[in-house]
Amino acid sequence: MKKTTILIVEDEAIVARDIQLQLQQLGYNPLAHTGSGERAVVLAKELRPDLVLMDIQLSGTLSGVAAAQIIRDESSIPVVFLTGFADDNTLALAKSTEPFGYILKPFSERDLRITIEMAVFKSKAEAKLLASERRFRTIFDAEPECVIVLGASCSLHEINSAGLAILEAESVDEVRTRGIMNFIFPECRASFDDLYQNAIIGKKD
Repeated sequence: MKKTTILIVEDEAIVARDIQLQLQQLGYNPLAHTGSGERAVVLAKELRPDLVLMDIQLSGTLSGVAAAQIIRDESSIPVVFLTGFADDNTLALAKSTEPFGYILKPFSERDLRITIEMAVFKSKAEAKLLASERRFRTIFDAEPECVIVLGASCSLHEINSAGLAILEAESVDEVRTRGIMNFIFPECRASFDDLYQNAIIGKKD
């Protein structure tokens, strides 16, 4: 079974070494360690680890929070933050990067293992969901007939490319902003509304 690979980003060498030993004892594969946010971004691209353990407060020019955001945007690799203490503003910034977890220093091997396993599980689940959504979008947009998904009060959720072409709209946002009814001829709106209401209650005729 493939071991979970982890990049350690911690600017205190002794702490980083301790984390590396703990990871090895727990059966993980710590690929590398760096104390630099800039280097972390490069290593994440090169090594493609399953997870990054990122100290929030790094001593370099690029903070842990900033490095995590870049890694998420460029490499889509899950990040778990390591922190001993951080003020409210720093924690708020950290949350904005949508991390996969936090570990408070000092932490036990049990805390480390649980946090890593939860983060890896969540990351895999999100990847499967994203792949499913991409497949749906491919099929949805390839449908040659107009397909519209409406919510309450005729609010638009989705419309495929064929539907946009029929409505002569540039984008889904345009249809949402103007409202689907404004794309329907006035004399046809009552019939459309009847059709919509019947669909809501599950009436076929």
